[in-house]
Amino acid sequence: MRAQGVGERLSETDARTVHVAALAALGREATAHEEFGRAAALAGELPCPAGAFAVDEAGGTDWTAAPAGFPG
Repeated sequence: MRAQGVGERLSETDARTVHVAALAALGREATAHEEFGRAAALAGELPCPAGAFAVDEAGGTDWTAAPAGFPG
């Protein structure tokens, strides 16, 4: 992950959160849960609440449901 390699912690948190959503949407719930824990831990280390807010929002989303207007 590029963000991790260059130390962009907030970008890395966002990227990990999106990765978790993709894993969950693909039905890989166990891996998604594990990766979500990593994203949450990383967000908790940040000096600002932005990463934690994004992780909290993602945690309350059903990533297996099709968005409105999409076949599911």
